[in-house]
Amino acid sequence: MKLKILFGTLFAVILVFASCKKDEPLTPTNGIYRGVFSRIYNGSDTIGAGVVHLALNEVDSTFILGGDTSSNAPYSCSGFFKLQPGTIEFINTAFVAELIADDAVDSLYILDTVFQYEFLDTGFYFHLDLDTVSYDYNLTRF
Repeated sequence: MKLKILFGTLFAVILVFASCKKDEPLTPTNGIYRGVFSRIYNGSDTIGAGVVHLALNEVDSTFILGGDTSSNAPYSCSGFFKLQPGTIEFINTAFVAELIADDAVDSLYILDTVFQYEFLDTGFYFHLDLDTVSYDYNLTRF
């Protein structure tokens, strides 16, 4: 009987500690991330893609994005970022000559808006969904 009470109490204590511990959502940290950018139409048709490098500095909340020079998807830029639970806002401060030269350029090829993000260990995925077009960055820290 005492053994049942001891195990019951132990189980209750473990249950209390397990239910009280809440994991904080992971956020991107300092580092360099490399991966793929995709502009996707209607959920399946990739209409723009490129390899990107993203450097984040959480000390001063700055970023530098090296875009794909062969496809110009996305464009290279730099600036500041702000983290909120589940969202990351990029604020571009760099001059991007392509926007001046061509009115048909998609302005969302520049990191200068709010994205939804997921950060899992070394994987960093952020995306923006607008009507039928999705802008996806699928990156890995290295």
